Amino acid sequence: MENEESLIPIEIKHKEFLAFTSEILKDKIKKKKRSRIIGYIYNEDVKMPVSLDEILIDAKLTLYPEAIPYLFQLEGCPKKLFLFLLLYRTKVRSHRVENEAKFKFNSSTISLFNQFCDIYPPVYGETSVKQAIKQLREQNIILSVGRGENLINPMITGGKNFRARCRLIQQYGEELVRQDKNPWECFYPKLSR
Repeated sequence: MENEESLIPIEIKHKEFLAFTSEILKDKIKKKKRSRIIGYIYNEDVKMPVSLDEILIDAKLTLYPEAIPYLFQLEGCPKKLFLFLLLYRTKVRSHRVENEAKFKFNSSTISLFNQFCDIYPPVYGETSVKQAIKQLREQNIILSVGRGENLINPMITGGKNFRARCRLIQQYGEELVRQDKNPWECFYPKLSR
């Protein structure tokens, strides 16, 4: 068994993550306690399990298989920002009917993102975060649909079922046309060479 002292910082980070998530998402998530075996105590001929109670978040994030080409090339701040937005700024984590991938991006989003980065460094400057959101747009991962309003490409996530997802894909395509963007070039992932 690993040295228990080496596990303590990891457990602390998990608790910080749970506290942050609970504060931000409040009543939008459920937490459940679960036990898991972390070792054994041997007493004469008896092997007794030692367990640890952990708190887990009971929610789902859906990424469709088509998400892989979009996300595979992400690194650094853009990757972290996308994952942060997915969990904390969209409704895709919900078990409820509302399951869309629309979110606001503004100075409070940047501040909240950096609070999260305090748990999992590094913390990024405002310019770096704005550059990351720009890169997500350039790679067709998100689309600006209004002042501060963005939509995650429904090829990646969104829609509580297949029919709802197809409606989101249709709406996303209509928005691209409305913005005079090429619905082929601006829909599929931009691949780096």
